[in-house]
This record gives sequence, structure tokens and C-alpha cells, in this order.
Amino acid sequence: MTDSSSHGAAPAPIRFAVLGAGGMGALHVSSIAAFPDATVTWVADVDAARAERLAATVGAQTTTSMEEALASGEVD
Repeated sequence: MTDSSSHGAAPAPIRFAVLGAGGMGALHVSSIAAFPDATVTWVADVDAARAERLAATVGAQTTTSMEEALASGEVD
């Protein structure tokens, strides 16, 4: 068995979608952003403008459709 950590390559960050861009969504985005091995790739909310404002804080994509985010292949 080989230890993958001995190869020196950092693991790819875990990619998250945050569903809902209200107060709790903002808390989730900031919490995820605090971890170097995690990234927010999508923010989904029925209010597109609210999703865009929150997503802009971390460079994520936005959608009003949870299904679009999950089907993107950019969420782990």
C-alpha cells in the first residue's frame, strides 16, 4: 500500500454548493471559505440577485436551481 501523502501533491479541495443565500447560507459560505481544503463552487437561491451577492464573496457560480448546481460535476 502506498501513502499518497508522500507524493507531495496537495489534495484537491472539497467542492461545496451552498443552497440558500440568506443568513445561514452566508454563515456556511464563510465557514467553508475558512478551510484551505474546501471551496464553494456554487450558491443557489430562488432570489438570483441574493445568490449573486453571496457568490461574489468567494468567486462561486450562481443558479436558482439546486439541480443545476448538483448536476454541474463541480460539487463533491
